[in-house]
Amino acid sequence: MAFSKSGLFPQKTRSVAALCKALSHPARILIVHDILKRSQIRPSEMKDRMGLAQSTIAQHFKILRDQSIIELQEEFPHTNYRLHESLSDQETKLIKYIVALSD
Repeated sequence: MAFSKSGLFPQKTRSVAALCKALSHPARILIVHDILKRSQIRPSEMKDRMGLAQSTIAQHFKILRDQSIIELQEEFPHTNYRLHESLSDQETKLIKYIVALSD
């Protein structure tokens, strides 16, 4: 039986790796880019912009949500996403740096 060796690394290092992994797809970088630019977005806007299927967009949003990079902000009748309030300053700077590399 295989054992994970991630426990050999400090928690902070594992967190940075997980954040980078969540941002390792161009669609997710574009989603975060648009959130940074406009403070919040709707998944339907990204679907129209990227031309991807709704289910594909939903998967990308889920990955970013699961990693606590973005959070849901419901404003009836719309569902918007914004950067997660719990992000540290260092995490926010790293996200902004990664997104800026794509400009």
